[in-house]
Amino acid sequence: MHPSCSRPDTAASSRSDDPNHFYLWGLGDAKTQNGDDVADVQYYRDLALNLVLALLEQELALVVPAEVVAKLGDDPRLPLPGRATRIDQHHLGWAINELVRTGQVRQLFHNTKGARTVRLIVPVNQRLRTRAIHDAVQRKAALHARYLGWASGTPNHPGILGAAAESVVHRALTAANGYLLLNPNTGQTTVLRGATVPGGPLDNAAILTVIDASTNTPTATYDVVVEVKNTRPWIYPGDDELHQLLWKAAALQQALPDTAILPVLVCRQAAHVTVTLTKTLGAYVVRTVRQLAPANIDQTKLAEVTDELGYRIDSSDDPAPALINHFTTLIPAAAAELATQWRTFGSTFLPLYELLRRDDLERCERTDLRQQLLDAASVIDYGSRRTSEQDNEVPWDHT
Repeated sequence: MHPSCSRPDTAASSRSDDPNHFYLWGLGDAKTQNGDDVADVQYYRDLALNLVLALLEQELALVVPAEVVAKLGDDPRLPLPGRATRIDQHHLGWAINELVRTGQVRQLFHNTKGARTVRLIVPVNQRLRTRAIHDAVQRKAALHARYLGWASGTPNHPGILGAAAESVVHRALTAANGYLLLNPNTGQTTVLRGATVPGGPLDNAAILTVIDASTNTPTATYDVVVEVKNTRPWIYPGDDELHQLLWKAAALQQALPDTAILPVLVCRQAAHVTVTLTKTLGAYVVRTVRQLAPANIDQTKLAEVTDELGYRIDSSDDPAPALINHFTTLIPAAAAELATQWRTFGSTFLPLYELLRRDDLERCERTDLRQQLLDAASVIDYGSRRTSEQDNEVPWDHT
């Protein structure tokens, strides 16, 4: 056992495609966990407590944490008393747990017909609305179970969201200027310049040639290695999904010391501290904001999930112009600085990435390793509350 894991509450952490398994930072000391100013942390925690209670009174039942994060963390349009901003996932996670711990809400686990267990919260006072709360629990649990079938599959059908996003990113790379895809058919790449990709294939990889606009001549080439995470939970600096990419990219950099490698993570949402950290390391994060589903998904069923649970899911087989622009314009513009930073600094943390990529770490060990990385990179995030103006967000708007 890791030395710091001798303290209580050290259950192994996990962040799967099931939003019920969000890895919620902010359960310990807020200053060391997220770098927020202590006064700001208390403000946003208090705001999160009030907004979750207000939302629960409005909805009567909430899938937690997925629906809460979708409506208070992702969607800026939902009107609630006292609401002026979106709230980051770690503050909402803390608020949910605090409300359950103090008995201000009731937590229940509902088993659906499809053998899914869905975690919800409901009001403590159910007088004159017992039936309405019961109906809300039944309906929302069924809708969330439907979503989980799309995300992680069922005994009879595989999940569809992961493959849908990988396909769209592949199409974006294909449409972008200056890229030579190593696997033009599917994108999945197992070998880069003779070096085997550790731990399984990359979702995509391509050689980017940057052209001098004034002379129309090539100036540099970069090996862009891409992982796609089309999941609901926000990506935080300690999450294994992030370090799967960083570990692979660092191992490849070690094997190819003279190659300019640029790691790119495409995900639905990442905390501001994650973007800050990856920039410091020399990696690039694209936040799609919405999950992507294939165009042939049942549109009626999709609308029920998005309208009632607030999950932002877009169905299209084509990439948004903004995503193509990341690959055509923004990534080439940042490539020289990022690739140099990755080769000289970010790739040197291979041992940390190798540990953090594991999904079986105890929570305290993951927290300690994460903090080691943040300290080494001198990253303190005082802006995790930033939302609508966040860097690298892609509006999945196909209109």
